[in-house]
Amino acid sequence: FFLQMSSSSGTFMPINSKLVHRVCVVGGGSWGTAVAKLVSENTERWPEFEPLVKLWVHDAALAATINEQHENTKYLPGVKMPDAVVAEADLSAALSLATLVIIAVPHEFLHGEIFRKILVGGAANCRVCSLVKGLDVVDGRPALVTERMRRDLLGLDVSVLMGANIAAEVAAGSFCEATLGVRTAEDGPVWQRVFNRPWFRVNVVMDATGVELCAALKPIVAIGGGFCDGLGCGANTKAAIVRVGLEEMRRFSKLFFPHVRTATFFEACGVAEVVVSAYSGRTRRCAEAFAREVAAGGPAPNWAALELELLGDQKLPAMHRLREVMECVRAQGPRAQARFPLFSAIHAIAFHGAPPSRVLKLPERVAWRQRTLRPSLLGDGPLAVPLLLLVAAVGGFVLAVALSHAAPGPLLQQLLAPPPPPPPPPPP
Repeated sequence: FFLQMSSSSGTFMPINSKLVHRVCVVGGGSWGTAVAKLVSENTERWPEFEPLVKLWVHDAALAATINEQHENTKYLPGVKMPDAVVAEADLSAALSLATLVIIAVPHEFLHGEIFRKILVGGAANCRVCSLVKGLDVVDGRPALVTERMRRDLLGLDVSVLMGANIAAEVAAGSFCEATLGVRTAEDGPVWQRVFNRPWFRVNVVMDATGVELCAALKPIVAIGGGFCDGLGCGANTKAAIVRVGLEEMRRFSKLFFPHVRTATFFEACGVAEVVVSAYSGRTRRCAEAFAREVAAGGPAPNWAALELELLGDQKLPAMHRLREVMECVRAQGPRAQARFPLFSAIHAIAFHGAPPSRVLKLPERVAWRQRTLRPSLLGDGPLAVPLLLLVAAVGGFVLAVALSHAAPGPLLQQLLAPPPPPPPPPPP
């Protein structure tokens, strides 16, 4: 859609541009490192990019190791980095005159100093793309991380890239997809040129909010998938959990962000990322260990202890995300909470001592389907009531015009006749 195709070779043709873009990746974890490697292959390929990609790494010793050994030995060991990727421990130096800034730091480490240095060091009106998977909560309602970015970046545009992307597999060149959510059509061709590779297919959608929410909510479903594995359940059970989880992700998004597109949940950021998270990843692994311990009759393990034992230096943000999501749901009242039985069950198991088997005891869906079974000519979306009122008003107007031009029949004459005069008062 955004890239011009060559009819003869089927390859992407360059987009003419006088601007030479400089790319900076903020965040030297496994995913930021894999993305820097991916992006450098495109910056060396296309003339509108400066070949070097700056990678900001918080640890100066690790930055030196990456530059000397061309390998992120801490977060992405065994993957050789191209010479075009240059690690910097100084964020200001990494951001110097960058026109394209990719933010790949974990949600819990995202702070205002990063945005201040982007404004100071980056090029004027630079573009920003977020790879951050998280959710803010403000006054009991979810708030997008990119909204905070845009506010702190004084209105700079922020796109998002999410998908079923395990860092080691992306770095190895395994085929996968990602979804690029943009708010303006002008950002699509630029960011797609940055990320798209023959083995890393990037689909662009004009629903940045939906893309971001999919990535923020999928860890909750991954916890449910881990509980299934800890209980020894089969493929049928996990498939059911994945489907119900995806449905509740859509409900949550529509509840708080009604303009999110349902089709976005069928992109790589939605169903694909839910599937890969429920079958692999650190969240699923910790949830499996939790459920196995409880199912064996032991006490419920501490999540922080599991994190330290199984993940080492890596964090488990999914548990905090689960608390935040349920805080938002409960603030909407019991009726709203009843629409999220899987999320509620996962929360009760993780934090309130419910048995892991509760994840398998979900209510039937007959009541949920009643609304969609009712015949409706106008649908059941947010415009259904206004459309119904409009149709009624137009129908009334047409009827009034028809009656004004029609010859009145006996019944109509009787209805339109003036009322008879009141009877005279009785004589004194």
